[in-house]
Amino acid sequence: MNKNRKIIKGLLYFLMLIASGFLLYTFAFYHPKYQPKDVITTTKDENIYITIDNLHQVAVKDGVKEWVLDAASAQLIENSTKETLLNKISVTFYVDNNKELYLTAEHGKLNVESKDIEVYGKVIVKNETFSLNAEKINYIYSTKIIYSNLPVAISGDSLNIRGDSMIFDLKSNKTFLEGKVDGVILSEINL
Repeated sequence: MNKNRKIIKGLLYFLMLIASGFLLYTFAFYHPKYQPKDVITTTKDENIYITIDNLHQVAVKDGVKEWVLDAASAQLIENSTKETLLNKISVTFYVDNNKELYLTAEHGKLNVESKDIEVYGKVIVKNETFSLNAEKINYIYSTKIIYSNLPVAISGDSLNIRGDSMIFDLKSNKTFLEGKVDGVILSEINL
């Protein structure tokens, strides 16, 4: 009986060895290769240090989310550790009165140290009240100011205004247009 036990034990070890080898072979050669969704690559452009696809960055101050930035791609400039080039950008700003302000643009730059953002190319800034169109917009993180030194057009249900430049203070929720300003305001509004 002791001899039969040794034979059965040996067969079980042999079967476990074969099963382990089969699983290892199957895993190594027949499973789909893992393809990460977000890819970090290096580039041959001498000025670009690294490229990141599908960038997602959140700015938080004192535990409060201030903005969320998403970009289809981001490129870190080699000789500038603080500047990142962005493509196909969307930013959600969280304003003090629990409202959200949405910004989209084709291209831009993020200063990693100051968290300032510059966007350009088909820039749209909107909320539930208005939509602003411009070619270039800057956001200053320290003062929570969005501004443009180029012409802007603001439209909504009860207004249509154009100006040579604009400052929008996210803290006070006030907009200032400068230069040649023209347009129509149909009723009292809150920008």
